[in-house]
Amino acid sequence: MWPDHRILDLFKIKLPIVQAPMVAVQDTEITIAACDAGALGSLACAALTVDQVRAQVATIRGRVTAPINLNFFCHTAVDVNTQREAGWRRTSRRLFRGTRA
Repeated sequence: MWPDHRILDLFKIKLPIVQAPMVAVQDTEITIAACDAGALGSLACAALTVDQVRAQVATIRGRVTAPINLNFFCHTAVDVNTQREAGWRRTSRRLFRGTRA
């Protein structure tokens, strides 16, 4: 078993695993499955409305009593800069292909 029990004790979970909240690609089922397995299940809330968060939490709570992580974005969105984005896309493309020029 994991030698450091602080996260287990803090979250009252069985496994030292925090399921990654994945906005727009997960639903409540993965959160419930993580909780059922003994990990800390997470719900990505950043793209949900308040009513959707409430409904999804109610769904999760209807199936598990384990602690859950509700994850929100809390950064300030930056202004779109098309030149900057085109530059990093070019650089990324070159790096992906393995060329420097």
